[in-house]
Amino acid sequence: MVDLVISVIGDDKPGIVEEIADCIEQHDASWAESHLSHMAGKFAGTIRVHVPNEQAANLSLALRTGIERAEVRVDQVNDAQHNDSSHVDILVTCNDRPGIVREISTVLANEQVNVVEMFTDHEPAPHSGDILFVARLGLSLPDSVDNDRLFEVLEELSDDVMVDFFEAE
Repeated sequence: MVDLVISVIGDDKPGIVEEIADCIEQHDASWAESHLSHMAGKFAGTIRVHVPNEQAANLSLALRTGIERAEVRVDQVNDAQHNDSSHVDILVTCNDRPGIVREISTVLANEQVNVVEMFTDHEPAPHSGDILFVARLGLSLPDSVDNDRLFEVLEELSDDVMVDFFEAE
């Protein structure tokens, strides 16, 4: 067995997940995990599958050529890519402004912190109604960075940055 990671992006339409699932099943593969979403009329997803070695190339070709109106990329997972670093989930809230994602990602990259997941949104501030930027991040920390250090470097971005740690669901 090998693991493949499938990336799909295209126009959202009813049945796109079924098309992908049918193709996976037809090649004796097993759907292991996924992140699928709809945004602005587009479907985007990443799916990890377990597939018999002898079916991997055929599955890859079938996915890349058989899913209508979508771009598909298939990559084989290398065991060395799995990371056993410590994981932390944080919530970053601050006043919205251009460049905030770059600021946060630069701080994290400088600390060698890997962004595993990131979900962002905007919401009104409770009392003022000003627009806040909110990011929920799943991070993989190197041994040299602990939660206190992470908290410190992120809150140094500006006076309005708040960082909270939370348990992933």
